[in-house]
Amino acid sequence: MTARGVRLAFGDDVFEVELLEDAAAVTARCAGREITVSVVPLGGGAYAVVAGGRRRVVHYATDGTTALLQLDGHVYGFRLAAGGPAPPRTPAHQQDLRAPMPGQVTRVYVDVGQEVAPGDPLFAVEAMKMEHVVRASAAGRVTRVRATPGARVDAGELVVEVAEVEEGR
Repeated sequence: MTARGVRLAFGDDVFEVELLEDAAAVTARCAGREITVSVVPLGGGAYAVVAGGRRRVVHYATDGTTALLQLDGHVYGFRLAAGGPAPPRTPAHQQDLRAPMPGQVTRVYVDVGQEVAPGDPLFAVEAMKMEHVVRASAAGRVTRVRATPGARVDAGELVVEVAEVEEGR
């Protein structure tokens, strides 16, 4: 089992997190609480996470010194405090364009040329009778839709291409 410390900042609060990792799971200790989580990479910045007996798909990306987590259609940003490890750099907008799991596209909510805002639904994928709606985490304009309803996709497969737009445009 390996251990490492991470400092995360959320607003003005800085959290010291101790991560204990083994081959099957990661245990995070923070503020006197402990949670064990198993994480399975799905590709393209998506991860299947099991915590407390509940399975969820989480999307992870970084944008400079900010870690972005997309969970249940919401995006959470965490400033990586000085001294914390540098996570892999992946464009944040790329993560919300990929299939979170292998399955069938059931719906595409956007068209080429359409502007999207953070939280807007992009497409839905169904696997094992569960539907997962993938939402935008950044503003942009849809430049390409690579799958149509009924298409089979692999985990991490690019489904929608979005060009980021600058704020105020």
